[in-house]
Amino acid sequence: MVGDRAQAATAGCNVDGCQYRHHPLLHAATALTQHAENHTHQYLGSSVLFQIVPVTLYGQTGEVNTYAFLDEGSELTLMESEIAEQLGVDGTTQPLCLRWTGHTSRIEGKSKAVTGTVGGAGSQKRFRMSNVCTVANLNLPSQTFQLEEAVKQFDYLKQLPVQSYTNAVPKLLIGLDNLHLAVPLKTREGTGNGPIAVKTRLGWCVYGKQQPGTKGGYNFHICECTTNKDPHEAIKQFYDVEEAG
Repeated sequence: MVGDRAQAATAGCNVDGCQYRHHPLLHAATALTQHAENHTHQYLGSSVLFQIVPVTLYGQTGEVNTYAFLDEGSELTLMESEIAEQLGVDGTTQPLCLRWTGHTSRIEGKSKAVTGTVGGAGSQKRFRMSNVCTVANLNLPSQTFQLEEAVKQFDYLKQLPVQSYTNAVPKLLIGLDNLHLAVPLKTREGTGNGPIAVKTRLGWCVYGKQQPGTKGGYNFHICECTTNKDPHEAIKQFYDVEEAG
């Protein structure tokens, strides 16, 4: 290990042609720069509807029908990698760090920033999505909405072009960087604390609280893994950890 340090101090690191005299691992330490804040909460045992809408995704090799989670608490738009492969869309690799509560985290080292096209289910209109980051699995909760049952409790939802669905699991999360797709164009609501119907560019959806539930749940967000620290300080910290080990 002493020999490795001496070599790093007397010669360039040679990573991607770099000739600075620092340890080659410095490049690995500063690779993860893509970051955003994303907060998704679900209270287990409750009847809360998230804002999801059926959509069709279009790509070079086909199209995929799925559900989009409209999340104004997310800075980024996320898509599961499997869907991107089915669509034939590709892009630049930009690793992400996914972190949950309880300091649980995972690295999406193969995440890519892609460009996609989306439209509401059954609609001829299509919209461009930029900087969509792929992840292995969004792990979003499944959701069921039956319009006929909802209308019995909330009559203001009558005659709305809203689709019923069962155990729908969104494979796309639309964040603030593509907010034009989620912005409310029309709304319909009743009195009290019932759900709200919203028309977006991707179609109508119903979300909100249907009936009281129990407390408890989870949340997750995407965070910055590294910062652009001074190279000498980064190497110093690397050696301090190495010596402690």
